[in-house]
Amino acid sequence: SIAVGVPRDQIKALKAARESGGGFIAVTDEEILEAISLLARRVGILAEPAGATALAGLKKLAETGRCRSDETAAVMVTGHGLKDIEGVMQAVDRAPVVIGNDLEEVKQKVP
Repeated sequence: SIAVGVPRDQIKALKAARESGGGFIAVTDEEILEAISLLARRVGILAEPAGATALAGLKKLAETGRCRSDETAAVMVTGHGLKDIEGVMQAVDRAPVVIGNDLEEVKQKVP
């Protein structure tokens, strides 16, 4: 994980997955960063790394054929990007635009 070295309670997570018939999939930090960028560009959601992990997992499931394109899936984005701005900045290739508290400046810089 980008921010966490050891999962909080892996035994509890394994038990819940087994009881529900669910499972796990591993994603890389790079896949998480790609999901952050995808959420921002496609749907306007600024997600922190932990929040974007579910989308990275779903994308990997689709790429490996473990879920079908005709299935419906929901992804819960659990953390806002402002919670971990340093993690989010790893996913973008440019510096943020700084805008003052002037309406005219906002109109000029926001398309």
